[in-house]
Amino acid sequence: MPAVSHLAGFLKRQAVLLEYLACVVCGFILSNAFLLGQLAPFGVAFAAAGKKERATAAGAGALLGYIFSVHPENNTRYIAAVALTVAVKWLLPPHLMNKNQRWTAPAIAFGAVFLPGVALASLRGYLLYDVVICLSESVLAAGTCFFFQRAVEALLRREKLATLNGKDVSCLIIAYALLVMALGSFSIGDVSIGRVVAVVTILLAAKCGRESGGAIAGVTAGIAMGILGGDFSFLAAAYGFGGMLAGMFAELGSVVQALVFVVVNGLTALIMGSEYQAYSVLYEIFLGAVLFLLIPSSAVRSLIFWGRQRSDAFSKTAREVVLSKLKFASAALADIGETTRQVHQKISSSKSGTVADVFAAAAEDVCKSCAQKPVCWGEQYHSVMDGFNNLTEVLRRKGKITAEDFSGYMEEHCDHKWELASEICTGYERLSGKKEAYMQAQTLRGVVTDQFQGMSGMLDSLAQELTGIEQAEFPLADRISALLERENLSPISVSAYTDQTGRLTVEAAIPPFKLARMNQTSMTLWLSDLCQRRLQLPVVSEVENASHLRWIERTVYSVETAKIQHSCDGQKVCGDALEEIWDGRGRVHLLLSDGMGSGSRAALDSAMTVCLLKKLVTAGFSFDSSLELVNAALLAKSEEESLSTIDVATIDLYSGETQFLKAGAAPTFVYRDGSVVKVEAASMPAGILKGVDFAKSRLKLHEGDWIVMLSDGMLLGGSEWIFDQIKLSAKKSAEELAQDLWQTAQKRKPSGHDDDASVMVCKVIEKP
Repeated sequence: MPAVSHLAGFLKRQAVLLEYLACVVCGFILSNAFLLGQLAPFGVAFAAAGKKERATAAGAGALLGYIFSVHPENNTRYIAAVALTVAVKWLLPPHLMNKNQRWTAPAIAFGAVFLPGVALASLRGYLLYDVVICLSESVLAAGTCFFFQRAVEALLRREKLATLNGKDVSCLIIAYALLVMALGSFSIGDVSIGRVVAVVTILLAAKCGRESGGAIAGVTAGIAMGILGGDFSFLAAAYGFGGMLAGMFAELGSVVQALVFVVVNGLTALIMGSEYQAYSVLYEIFLGAVLFLLIPSSAVRSLIFWGRQRSDAFSKTAREVVLSKLKFASAALADIGETTRQVHQKISSSKSGTVADVFAAAAEDVCKSCAQKPVCWGEQYHSVMDGFNNLTEVLRRKGKITAEDFSGYMEEHCDHKWELASEICTGYERLSGKKEAYMQAQTLRGVVTDQFQGMSGMLDSLAQELTGIEQAEFPLADRISALLERENLSPISVSAYTDQTGRLTVEAAIPPFKLARMNQTSMTLWLSDLCQRRLQLPVVSEVENASHLRWIERTVYSVETAKIQHSCDGQKVCGDALEEIWDGRGRVHLLLSDGMGSGSRAALDSAMTVCLLKKLVTAGFSFDSSLELVNAALLAKSEEESLSTIDVATIDLYSGETQFLKAGAAPTFVYRDGSVVKVEAASMPAGILKGVDFAKSRLKLHEGDWIVMLSDGMLLGGSEWIFDQIKLSAKKSAEELAQDLWQTAQKRKPSGHDDDASVMVCKVIEKP
């Protein structure tokens, strides 16, 4: 451990030394950037932009640059300005500098340039021209100091260019222009070092940023060369147009890019420049293109994707916070569901009384003061009860009774029939109200409780999926985002992460109109190369006006499926619904739903069931939690009874592990290792009862195994024949097996019997 700590300290010291050396070099170069051949406050501005330690290094470089300048005349004021800048940086209190660094640094640059300039102007007698020039140069120093400061901060954060805001990008462009302009002052013979560097950086920008990157870098460098002095203003157009074309041809490789840039700039120089300028520019363009081609592709990729990895501690903390919130919300919704159930129980407990209780209460109120009570409720008790019992059917049919509805003994001897009828009607109305409240409580429990519990299960599913994310791959996500930007796909969001099994998942959202322009196969190959993983084609879904793409590592297995459907008695629609869902998580889900009855009503129920399940499962929710909502939706869909069976087979394409879920569904047949297994379970369909659950079972499948899912319309002639038929057709294609099963089922069904019938077969295939 001490050795490791020592090595870490050594590397840190080396990095600091390199940073100071970079400040010295930049200060030296920028001090030789002469605006219009006269003004050079940029070395002073750079020294003022850094913090105290960096300001000293930058100041040393600037002093050397001004002393050994390509234009040493009139540099005395700049040397004094650099010395004044470094002195102020060291003398000002650190808290004042750090608190207002964004404004104090430009103020220091302004004062450091202005004071020596005013002093020199006083020696000349304060000519208006000198004062204006001095003031303008001081403002220029303050402005460029601000730009340098923002540019250095952005570079030290080591963020990818695409993640920077517009102001930081502008400051970097201006700093780049000043560096190129400064390097333009240095030359070897007739070759300008600045223009060679400009050519290399333009081609790099075109390779990394395509048309926009090449054009921006080209125009910036060309303008910088024009400002430097001399008749090189044509370079702004040549560099800009050449950079844009080089970006357009980036897909064809670096050689084509360099050739296009050389041709465009060479022709422009020959047409617009003098003979001397044309030849020097041609040398510089050719040399810059050669240097660009010598840069390894790996170095270019490192430059494009250079950036600091974000804090793992933050990502872990954020994940824990989200997990906590999801689990809390899940528990809260589950509590709401339980509270609803308790409300139902309380309302149900108030459901007391029957029609007999209504009769007893009415007799108690009316007969208690009647003189005939001892006779009626004594020796004639059975006759009175027969009379009340005869009223029961009338009450249930009409909802009320009158004195004329009494019969037998009560019709002849009861003197209070009207009062008794009125009391019975009142009591029966109260009883009906209680029954209605009870039915409402049933609906409340069945729909609302199931919905809350379903939502609770959904949040729990999301929490489990988030728990499965082992590590967020931030640098890789940045590289992928840059690739999508390079392909002009305008990514809205990009994420990459590995799960607990070490498998990589890449997700990206792009504008919908960009999806049609993307070659999914080519993009998958590029991402596979970039991620160093074998990815498979993405699963695409539309979410909030964005196309969401999910790439996962290549699975071990794939499937071959086929399905056939038949409508009962030749109706236009089939009451069964079939669906094959690829969830983008390495699983395929086979769904079959059989609606109650046949025709459009059954088709509506089954289609609604499958559609809801597809949306929920694709969004990442479990089938158990999704079933709660589907069941509640069928219960609440209409006052008429509405139900459908649900049959699910979920295959993990990495392991072959397969789960079968059934809610009132027909048996499923599995061909495995040369034999056929029947998968069935007793369960209720969705929509008939509250709180329906799946019956579950599991099997592990391998290469060549089959899953055969059927609706009950395929079993009108029994199911024993299916075992032999699957064995006979197991070596055929999925389409052929489905046809064989369908034709045999049609032959075996009893004459005069028909029903909606569906069959879906799935063969497990191991990928090469």
